[in-house]
Amino acid sequence: IENLVSIVIAMLIFFAGYEIAKEALLAQRGEVITEWWMLVGVGLTVLVPFLFSRYELKVGKATNSPSLVADA
Repeated sequence: IENLVSIVIAMLIFFAGYEIAKEALLAQRGEVITEWWMLVGVGLTVLVPFLFSRYELKVGKATNSPSLVADA
């Protein structure tokens, strides 16, 4: 059953990709509006993993853990 579920999930992912590509190619072009909160979201998307990586590196060095240091 796991293989069947994997096939269904793969088909759904391909269908979603097809729909996105179709919409991107066939949709009418409109003006792109950028709001301030969108830029905040992008900033947080970059900042949070960076801070977590720095913390992970610090803990990896403190605990002498090569896997944490390598992951950071």
